[in-house]
Amino acid sequence: MKDRELVDMTMDQVRRMIVESLTPEELLASIAGLDADQVLSRYKPEERLRGIPPEERLRDVPPEHAILALSDTMLAQLPETLLVGLPEEIQAKVRARLGR
Repeated sequence: MKDRELVDMTMDQVRRMIVESLTPEELLASIAGLDADQVLSRYKPEERLRGIPPEERLRDVPPEHAILALSDTMLAQLPETLLVGLPEEIQAKVRARLGR
C-alpha cells in the first residue's frame, strides 16, 4: 500500500484493516486482554455457532461423537445394531438420553 493511500484512509478503514490482519485470539487479547475461552464462555452454544452452516459445525468431530448431535427423536430411530457398534462411552450417553 502506498503512503498516499494510507493518508487518505478513514479511521474506520484503518481499524478494519488492522482487525482483519489479526487472528481471533490476537483480536480478543487486544480488546479486553482475554483469551478466546474466557470470551466464548460468556456466550450460549447457539450464540457461538451463529453464522456457521450446520454442515460445518461438526466438521472436526469424529463420526462416533457426531451421533450425539442428533436429537433424541432421531437417536430413538437408530437400530440397536448401530448402537452396539459404537464405543462404550457413546453407547452409555445415547442410552442415558433415551432412558434405556
